[in-house]
Amino acid sequence: IKIAFIGCLLSVGLNLALIPELKAIGTGIAAFIVQLTVAICSVYFCVKKFSLPINYHWLMKFVFLFVVLIGINWGLSIL
Repeated sequence: IKIAFIGCLLSVGLNLALIPELKAIGTGIAAFIVQLTVAICSVYFCVKKFSLPINYHWLMKFVFLFVVLIGINWGLSIL
């Protein structure tokens, strides 16, 4: 419940800050940041509470793929 509450507060704050200037793009950015934050917090607390092992090799491959896909998306958007 704490993670959801933090997500709600972050969502409201980011939307108030970003929507007046960026309109729909600001909403998308805020939603992405909130979802990323909630996901990271959820994983962190699950790993901590249940003493789950972390496969750092797989995690780094996933982060690398994510960065590459973001770069491709950005590159295609400026064409």
